[in-house]
Amino acid sequence: MELRRVFPFLGLLALSSCQSVPPPPPLVSRPVAVNVDCTGNDVSFVVRPWHLELDEGDEVTWQLANATQTIEIRKRQSAWPFNANKFTGTQADPPTARAMKPGQRGKSFRYSIAVTCQGAEGARTVELDPDMYIKR
Repeated sequence: MELRRVFPFLGLLALSSCQSVPPPPPLVSRPVAVNVDCTGNDVSFVVRPWHLELDEGDEVTWQLANATQTIEIRKRQSAWPFNANKFTGTQADPPTARAMKPGQRGKSFRYSIAVTCQGAEGARTVELDPDMYIKR
């Protein structure tokens, strides 16, 4: 057999035996919309999504609807899936959670959202209690 015919075959054989590592999934920033309305003694609110499902590696940003309010994210358990956190903020500078720790798949995390409303009666803090789950 001629060497010219063998070398292309060997090249294909070598390429097919190499395992390619799939690239990591793209990082996704997941927003949580927070809208709190404090009027007199009444409070109404919307947190969307209430139950946040994340993929490993995702980031979270809590987006406050009202520019006059402040927001704080409070961990409700000692374990927390992120290394880089900004727990307080405003509409212009929202709280964020980034740099997810490895091995978070299948875990749930409880946290609360504290929003401070400014009204005629002064400042008032409303605490909301959603959660997040790392699904993949």
